Amino acid sequence: MHKKDIGSTWYVIYGDLVIQTMDRISTTNMHPNRNSTFWVLGIVYSGERTIEVENQQFTLKAGDYFLLPPNVLHGGVKVDTHDVFFVHFFACGKQFEPSQTTVIDHILLPMVGKIPRQTTIFQLIESINKEFKLNLAGNQFFSAHIQVLLHQISLSMQKKEIGWSDNHCLADEIFEFLNNHTSTQISAIALEKQFHLSYKQLNNIFKRQFKITIKQKTLDLKIQKACNLLINGETIESVVVKTGFNDYFYFLKCFKKKVGLTPKEFQKKSLSEQ
Repeated sequence: MHKKDIGSTWYVIYGDLVIQTMDRISTTNMHPNRNSTFWVLGIVYSGERTIEVENQQFTLKAGDYFLLPPNVLHGGVKVDTHDVFFVHFFACGKQFEPSQTTVIDHILLPMVGKIPRQTTIFQLIESINKEFKLNLAGNQFFSAHIQVLLHQISLSMQKKEIGWSDNHCLADEIFEFLNNHTSTQISAIALEKQFHLSYKQLNNIFKRQFKITIKQKTLDLKIQKACNLLINGETIESVVVKTGFNDYFYFLKCFKKKVGLTPKEFQKKSLSEQ
């Protein structure tokens, strides 16, 4: 992706963001030479974007991002064809050395890197870019959404920096898969087909990360969803179907064990407190 180690220059960004502009541009040109007073975040959809910052040359491709600090001369390396989403914003920040633990209160990022493998990030970009063009919201709205985007990338890059293993990433992917399929029954075969490992291997990896088995976490997620549905007035019969329980009485047993109340008792209590 680039010619120099990405760990060489990290920045911490903190405080409120003030968005100057944002857009998605598909074109062929060379990045202009400039010394901006604002931060520049770019996310490459396709093609290449070449940049030089303080004698460091970077070639960014699809799925890469670049973060250009203010008051630092940067420019292009060559004419290239690219599709890039960019944001210009003002914020407090400075160079910062990453540690062996994640920084959760601030955004901590190297100058270039990979965005996490989450389709929600691109959905977020499309949404906020549309709202920005339609001028339907103020800076507080856009600042909050760009901060969410930066925090997601920050956490992903920090995990890589401190040696977050492939197994850690796989455990996260398993969790996401479970969370997205709470309305169905997930079999061991389905998990093996999805992740190309035996169920025993997947369960061991998951348990090392989350201190709980896949089966236990699946049940927890289903019961959590059941509680949310009951609070919103769903019938118990409907909740059983929507949480992927084939056995009505098994659902009642699991719910009572996890929550301490029957679904009927829980719903009555919840609705009376609203």
